[in-house]
Amino acid sequence: MIKRIAQLSFAACLAVFAGTGSGTFEGFTQPFPVQGAALFGGNLYLATAGGVRSVGASGETALYSSEDGLGFSDVASVIQANGALYAISNKGVVARFTQGASKFTELNRSYETSGSVAVDDLVALGEGVLVIGFEDKLAFYDLASDAFIISLSGVADLKFLDSPPTALLVRGDSLLVAAGGNVYYREMAWDSLSHDRLISNPDSWTLLKEASSVGSMAFDASGTLKTRSLSGTFEWQGGKEYAAAEDSSALVIAGKEVASGELFSNGVSRVKWIFPSEGKYFFAGSNFAGYGTASSVADFSAWSYYTLGPTYEATALPNGGIIASSIYSTLAFTNGSSVSTPVGIPNAGWTNEIDYGHLMKTLAVLPGGQTHYAIWGLGSTVFTGYDAGAVLLQAFASSGTCMENYLSNYLVIHSAIAAPDSVGFLASFWGENAYGLVYFDLYGDVFCAAGVGSSGQSGAIAARVAESGSWEVFVAYRGNASSLNTAGGIDYFLITPPSRTGTLYVEGKSEIATPENMYPIDMEFDSESRLWAVTYSTLGFWESGDSLREPNRMAPFSTNSFSSIAIDPQDAIWVGTTGNGVYRLAKAKSSVDTLVATHFSMRSGLLSDNVYDLALDSVNGSLWFAQDLGLAKLTRDDLRSASGYMTSSADSSVKVYPNPFRPKLHAQLVFDYVSEDARISIFNAGGKLVKSLAGNDLLGGRAEWDGKDGSGRLVAPGVYHYLVKRGSKTKKGKLLIIH
Repeated sequence: MIKRIAQLSFAACLAVFAGTGSGTFEGFTQPFPVQGAALFGGNLYLATAGGVRSVGASGETALYSSEDGLGFSDVASVIQANGALYAISNKGVVARFTQGASKFTELNRSYETSGSVAVDDLVALGEGVLVIGFEDKLAFYDLASDAFIISLSGVADLKFLDSPPTALLVRGDSLLVAAGGNVYYREMAWDSLSHDRLISNPDSWTLLKEASSVGSMAFDASGTLKTRSLSGTFEWQGGKEYAAAEDSSALVIAGKEVASGELFSNGVSRVKWIFPSEGKYFFAGSNFAGYGTASSVADFSAWSYYTLGPTYEATALPNGGIIASSIYSTLAFTNGSSVSTPVGIPNAGWTNEIDYGHLMKTLAVLPGGQTHYAIWGLGSTVFTGYDAGAVLLQAFASSGTCMENYLSNYLVIHSAIAAPDSVGFLASFWGENAYGLVYFDLYGDVFCAAGVGSSGQSGAIAARVAESGSWEVFVAYRGNASSLNTAGGIDYFLITPPSRTGTLYVEGKSEIATPENMYPIDMEFDSESRLWAVTYSTLGFWESGDSLREPNRMAPFSTNSFSSIAIDPQDAIWVGTTGNGVYRLAKAKSSVDTLVATHFSMRSGLLSDNVYDLALDSVNGSLWFAQDLGLAKLTRDDLRSASGYMTSSADSSVKVYPNPFRPKLHAQLVFDYVSEDARISIFNAGGKLVKSLAGNDLLGGRAEWDGKDGSGRLVAPGVYHYLVKRGSKTKKGKLLIIH
């Protein structure tokens, strides 16, 4: 299902997961840079790292991503061939889009695990064959059989490992390949290419032209081969030249040079590709798309409503939605349907680009919306709201607080959380010999417990209130190493709340060993107060004692480079990885020792298989993924917390919609804001029970009915009655069913 682009760049589709209800993935990603372009069916199609974007002459646009049949998001090339549009991923996965279709069809993944990388916009069409340029080979893809039929590691005496191909050109039975600054030529038998045993024979290739660098080539109106060092449009149509490249030279459109105007920015061409269409032109560049003439162009580049960029960290907001940070130390928030414009962090005059190798966890939000964020090496900022409003407090390396600098004028706040009192933030800071703890209140006060850690470098932090009223604080630590895959453990502190003493007093400390004595990267409590933690390669939990324990069985589940953990309202454990997507681990028969894993990857709907942080929005029932290409969101009924529904403090009463219900028009009748331990009974006008919903039907406090009775037959039209009952709480009403 393709979502039209209205407020931001996103794609969404419906995916169904066995046993857990339906789920919808949405991706929020920047539409640039454009890596390739093609004209198909009157629309412009752009290859981007976030999928394939279509653009119409009026600016209407849609984004097709991994969940829309592509099976991948990072698209290197698009090309029109045999009445269809073909997309090639950076790993060589091929997908096809046909006119009138709603999604792509994945065709071939033969090269996905080969390690080869497709060169952006390097694809040409022979007779029924695509020639695809990789950094180490040329691959020939047969459109009739949807299979790769042959590949070349070089031409003549040149090896692509030493000199990758830079340009391709097909002219009839001739294939021209540019590599190493030269152009090589060969006659091709396109209809019997799989039987061409001489294609890899160096002597079957002819050196056609020597040049210092070739980025594109074309035959001019007289049939003479022309080359240039720049990539982009370079061709002759109807005897007229078309040339475009993102440089300072002029554009050539239908044989006429263009040296200024809307197609230029600061005297530099914005255009790399030109496509004639309906008497006008589609123009595209790495960061530009438009339609019109050389003198009057409608600029469609403003679709870039998602501008946060690659994300690093995310955390849930109290009333739903999340706030996320980019690798550029900017913040943006979302209520689930749009992402705000990023806000820079006021600081001492400089910003910092975050390294994914740190995996800091410093975003924290209080019930009142006050937000904490820290920048690597600089220190902490506390804002009045998650929209980065007024600054309540800033604690920088040069501000003279009670915190110790890790290096001279270099303060490392690695992790922070909302403190157990919900009116301040608890964080850890690195020390030369031992890390410390710090509490920031909302009055600008800073309380420290310096030098209390088991090493100089702290990591993730988790805390809760003990029965005594003191705080139980768990802090990950590691040896003084820069790697995430290193030794470490967890420090357990019992701390007197600052509100009692005006200090951050440590009552006691002990250590908790981790599986294989590895450094914990992230930690989270489940509903039964177990502490779960992931290291680079292990998952374990702590209930008591001096060590975390690994579950006895997790299947199907393998060692990965773990990055983050989140636990949903059903106590399922979600684990993010860098390189292998996300795992959902559900307890088998409520046992923490046997976990059943479900794997989600780019093919499921993630933007990529790199997930750096997880944020669970249990208000709206969404799990968010911070990724190198942006933000992804999975919405499922079982991710929503229904613990407050049908109680005296519930914000919303039970809702039933649509009413009247038309089974042939509406997909489902929805019962919403229902307690998970309630029962829904539906009766006909004569008082006979026709359907009952309970248990797993009510996950997330939402149930659906398709209008069929217990035998699977559609009920007759008429008036029906429903009863929603939870203990003494009941909700009654009438339904009108119309066929």
